[in-house]
Amino acid sequence: MRTALLMLSLLAACSDEPSFDEQFDKQSADIEAEATKIERDLKSQIDVLPEATETEKPDMPVKDSSK
Repeated sequence: MRTALLMLSLLAACSDEPSFDEQFDKQSADIEAEATKIERDLKSQIDVLPEATETEKPDMPVKDSSK
């Protein structure tokens, strides 16, 4: 009788674990959501300060590297 109860409890404990595919899908969705959030945050920062993304300013002299 004890053996049967032990086996049933082990079986019940094992069935609670999500499969690899379920874990993978959940983590993929979490990563995608975080990436979307980061991209949205970066875009809002660029929209607020567009001059910070410019590579050259027209009022600044360009260094001559040929010398």
